[in-house]
Amino acid sequence: MEENTKVTAKKKKDDLKFWEAIEVLDIAKDLIAKDHSHLTDLPILYMFVKKMSEWGRMQLRSPKEVFISGYRFVMEVNHSAWVNLTEKQRIALVDHELCHAGYNPETGEANIIDHDVEEFGEVIKRHGFWRDDVKLFGHICHEQLDLGFSKKDAA
Repeated sequence: MEENTKVTAKKKKDDLKFWEAIEVLDIAKDLIAKDHSHLTDLPILYMFVKKMSEWGRMQLRSPKEVFISGYRFVMEVNHSAWVNLTEKQRIALVDHELCHAGYNPETGEANIIDHDVEEFGEVIKRHGFWRDDVKLFGHICHEQLDLGFSKKDAA
C-alpha cells in the first residue's frame, strides 16, 4: 500500500496537465520592466498547459479567485507549441499575452485588452512579423500602402 502512495506522489511531468512556467516568468520580468510598467506590482501566475488550442492566453481572475490565490491574472502557455518556438518567438508570445493585461492604477481595476488586429502593433514593432498569420497581415497592410496611403494617414 505504501508503494502505491509513493508512485502517486511522484507524478511524472508527462502526467501533469498544468505546471509553473518559470521560463515564461523570466521573459515576462524583462518585458514588464521594459514595456509593461503598469504590470510591475500586479501578481501574475505563469503556467504551462500540456495542450490547448491557442499558443497562449491571458485571463483576468475574479475578485474571489484573487482573494484565494493572490493572482490578478493568469497567463497560460501551450507547452506543446512553446517547445517548437524560437527564442524570438517565445519573447514575442509572452509580450503579446502581456499586452492583454490592462490595469488602471488610479481605480485599481484590471481588465483584458482585445487585439488591435489579431496582433498588437507594439509587438510587431519590437519583434517583426514573427508568425505566419502576422506576416500575412503585414502583406495586406503593404498592399494598402500601395493604394496611396502615407505614414501621415496612419496617425
